[in-house]
Amino acid sequence: MTYQLKPQHREVLEGLMLALSLAILFYDVFCDQKSAFKDESFFSVQAPSKYLQGLAILVEQLGTTLDELIEYLRQVDY
Repeated sequence: MTYQLKPQHREVLEGLMLALSLAILFYDVFCDQKSAFKDESFFSVQAPSKYLQGLAILVEQLGTTLDELIEYLRQVDY
């Protein structure tokens, strides 16, 4: 049996925020304070599902337009 991991967008972002916090902590503890590292805040990314939903709507609209065009071409006599 194969285990398939299917994380949600929120879970991935939480993991990335934790990793960033740990990286900043380790840097602050173990690295030279004179270097040019800037511990900037984490910026969130838009969930890919919203983008995919928009694409699905666009594909559906294009399919409808194609069907209408095919029907029109069948009715027109060349």
